[in-house]
Amino acid sequence: MKKAAVAAAALVGVTAFTGASVAPAATPSSAGKATHTIRWMATETASHSLPKNSFVGTDVIRSVRTGKVVGYDCVTGVFFPTTNGARIQFAASVKGGILVGQVHGRFTSNDVVLHGRILRGTGKFAGATGTVTAQPRGGGEKTLLVIHYTV
Repeated sequence: MKKAAVAAAALVGVTAFTGASVAPAATPSSAGKATHTIRWMATETASHSLPKNSFVGTDVIRSVRTGKVVGYDCVTGVFFPTTNGARIQFAASVKGGILVGQVHGRFTSNDVVLHGRILRGTGKFAGATGTVTAQPRGGGEKTLLVIHYTV
């Protein structure tokens, strides 16, 4: 289940958001919506393996830019041993709202990057859509999350 723990840690990377770590892109989209990019480092605080290759966990989320705690997330996922892959769902809670997303990928090397999308949000993330990449760091205990979204 070590790979499941790595997958969970990767999802955890999709963690808390902060206004300090959200920077609008130079050009808004054609629909008049501003594009934002968030970079967080999620550090696992707890995880637990469940039957049928499933797992759950929590992370503390720090802004990559400032290093300060901006929120927390919870993750749930499943590891697929036959394909050496995983699908992870997360909810990141930060000041002003919650961001919900999902990532997936295969563990084909030590340079794993999971890709996914933002599913929904509340508060300042209400109506959010976008993409997420999660890259495990530090043996899987940390996850770098890069989130591009519009609201």
